[in-house]
Formats: sequence, C-alpha cells, structure tokens
Amino acid sequence: MEIKNGKKVILTDKTLCLIVGIQGLLCGIYWIVRALAYDDMHLPELLLSVFSSMALILYSLKR
Repeated sequence: MEIKNGKKVILTDKTLCLIVGIQGLLCGIYWIVRALAYDDMHLPELLLSVFSSMALILYSLKR
C-alpha cells in the first residue's frame, strides 16, 4: 500500500506500521505508569498494547 501525490510517495505500509507501533508502545508505557503510580493493574490492556506494538514495530523493521 502506498499513498502517492503525483510521482512522490508520501506514505508506505512500513512507515504506517512504525507510527502505529510507536503509538501502541506509548499506550503500553501509559498502562505501566498507571499500574505503578495508582496500583491499578489492567493486565490485558497492558499486555495487548505492548505485544501488538512490538509486533508492528518488528514487522515494519523487517519489511
């Protein structure tokens, strides 16, 4: 998948996966900080955001 503006490529699937992976990693960091600061553990949200972001980042780096 590529988004083009004329002949110039603006966005590819690699950059999109990397951006979404970084945002997911920031969500994982949020859940970790919330668990440490407020003693409020939401394990499914924490694991899902961290593992999905790592999968997206590794996929974008591999591609």
